[in-house]
Amino acid sequence: MAISKSPPEVFPVRPAARSRAWLLAGLAALLLVAVVLSIAFGSVTIPLREVLEALLGREMQREAWRTIVLSFRLPKALTASLAGAALAVSGLQMQTLFRNPLADPGLIGISSGSALAAASFIVMGNLWFPDLPRSLGSWTLVSMAFMGGL
Repeated sequence: MAISKSPPEVFPVRPAARSRAWLLAGLAALLLVAVVLSIAFGSVTIPLREVLEALLGREMQREAWRTIVLSFRLPKALTASLAGAALAVSGLQMQTLFRNPLADPGLIGISSGSALAAASFIVMGNLWFPDLPRSLGSWTLVSMAFMGGL
């Protein structure tokens, strides 16, 4: 009688990879829960069931809640999540590029350049660019700081 062997796995999964996959799945679930909770709580508290109904496009008790969820809170929650992810990726890229686990924007002068441009504009902005505050409004100082960071 011949003993049959099972065929070897094409892509064997190591236990460390499985635990990493479970960790990522848990963190993704935690992020989803945090986003839903951030949508539910605010100056107007909306029940979680109503938030989920709004996100799924179902009928709600109050139409004002649908407007609050879909027009205000959902875009803010998604923007915050994407901004956090972008900051994490940019920090990782900077640390990888410089091979320094403590690398930050101050390492190459981004923070100092932004601060210098903002302070210079606050002190002497009307002399250098007299029409700029009228054309950009409240975004003038932010724009100058951004250009100083470049």
